[in-house]
Amino acid sequence: MRGCFGIEKFIWWSIVIVLPALLACGGGDDESENKASQNTRGGRPGMGNVARTGASIPVGIETAGRGDIAATLLTYTSLDAERHVDVVSRAQGLVKTIFVEEGDLVKEGQPLAQLDTDALVLTVRERETNMKSLESNFIRAEELREKEFLSSQEFEQTKYQYEVAQTQYESAKLQLNYATILSPFAGTITERLIDVGNLVNVNDVVFRTADIDPLLARIFVPEKNISQVHAGQTVRINVEGADHTYIGKVARISPVVDPQSGTVKVTVEIKDRRGSLRPGMFATVNLVISIHEDALRIQKKALVAEAEGSYAFLFINGKAEKRLLEIGIGEGDYVEILSGLAYGDSIITVGQEGLRNGSPVRIAGLIQEPLGNKTDKKNISIQKTSKESRLIPEDVAGNRLISMDLDQIKVRMFRNPKIKELYEKKMLDDPEFANDEVKQRSFLIEQSQKFRGRRRALPE
Repeated sequence: MRGCFGIEKFIWWSIVIVLPALLACGGGDDESENKASQNTRGGRPGMGNVARTGASIPVGIETAGRGDIAATLLTYTSLDAERHVDVVSRAQGLVKTIFVEEGDLVKEGQPLAQLDTDALVLTVRERETNMKSLESNFIRAEELREKEFLSSQEFEQTKYQYEVAQTQYESAKLQLNYATILSPFAGTITERLIDVGNLVNVNDVVFRTADIDPLLARIFVPEKNISQVHAGQTVRINVEGADHTYIGKVARISPVVDPQSGTVKVTVEIKDRRGSLRPGMFATVNLVISIHEDALRIQKKALVAEAEGSYAFLFINGKAEKRLLEIGIGEGDYVEILSGLAYGDSIITVGQEGLRNGSPVRIAGLIQEPLGNKTDKKNISIQKTSKESRLIPEDVAGNRLISMDLDQIKVRMFRNPKIKELYEKKMLDDPEFANDEVKQRSFLIEQSQKFRGRRRALPE
């Protein structure tokens, strides 16, 4: 009996030890299979759960708006000054005083440096004394000639000596004036080549100056496009390290075509009110050859490129609808839409990667309502990190300002003569306002709100 009991006890403990191990192995296989099934679904992290549960994907949206968009010819060049001049000394002497430094703005005729004048002053006095002495002789010679006490030859000799003395005196005075080195024109000192105490000889270069207002951008336009270029045409210039776009005008067009490159030189003038441009800066030049006014446009970041073409996703009743687009010209952050969208459509611009046609989506930052509740889309407020609020999708008045350049806003706002008058007064009263597009935009928004009585970015 004891032996049987020992065998039964041994069998029972063996089952207790082996069974949990088997169960653990089986559980590990099931978990691996579940993880593998999630990984094979693809897409972004968490997309598998979204697909199983039907939860919507958070997205950011913009509305398709209208505005002017320009077709441009893109080229690159370096900025250059209108004039470069080497200022040379016209007198010899030691540098006594320097009045300007590199970077200083100077006027035409402004003193730049002064040479020592001690020797020159003595020369002027000496020649002045000699001239006055010969002048007295000449006066007496004239009196004697009238009385016929002096021959014509002696009179002419006296006259000649006096005239030579006059010339020498004027030359000495001129050399004294040359000791003060003057600016040949209004511009900027770009380089100073002398120091106090240096000996300067005649025709030594002492300064370099440049006229940098306006600056020039010399570009070369292909012969086939030159018919689209004319004097006064608008040009947009961007330089590295600046977030501001500078505006220039076509000043002149070369009458000849370069036979080697097949291009025509076009000179562009750039007025730099900010004073931030410098000769030698590398610039991207966009020559505006045509402007499509009131074009339907969206931001380029909304586009999804595929083999068939460019697509965009619309936000419609909580779902993403994929649309094939016909693209026109592009400018900056915007692209013209020829077909596929309508004005006021809500376009998904953030989170569209990985979306499919019909995917459930929601606007990021909104609390999603329970199924079955209908929400008035005109009253949906979207929270955005850019501190702007938008209405989706029909109320697009607040979005027009974002989709328009400052020049376009002015065109529409100045339909109200009072706003235009206030704007021009502000430009005269506040010099900083004239150079700050952000202040100008804010001012126009404020005036629009005052005159219209409700928040609309632009008048119809």
